[in-house]
Amino acid sequence: MAPTSKIYTPGSAYSMNSTINTNFGTVAVEVATKDEIKKIEGRLHKIEERLCILSPAFELHEKYPALKEAYDAYCLVEKLVNENSKKRI
Repeated sequence: MAPTSKIYTPGSAYSMNSTINTNFGTVAVEVATKDEIKKIEGRLHKIEERLCILSPAFELHEKYPALKEAYDAYCLVEKLVNENSKKRI
């Protein structure tokens, strides 16, 4: 059986369930619909709001040096916490 090829771009209205046979085994591919992606984006936004996850505004760092200093300090603390968490495992 000759392989078939279809191109689906992100955000397109197509949904696809497909199985591809390769020399290494079978790979299942499932692409979400545009509506499903919108739902996921909304859910992710709500999670970020609830957890107070901020998106850095790098363009403001030059204008407000204190903002850059605070961001750099935050990154340092985050790195230290993550390193200590890995040591406990």
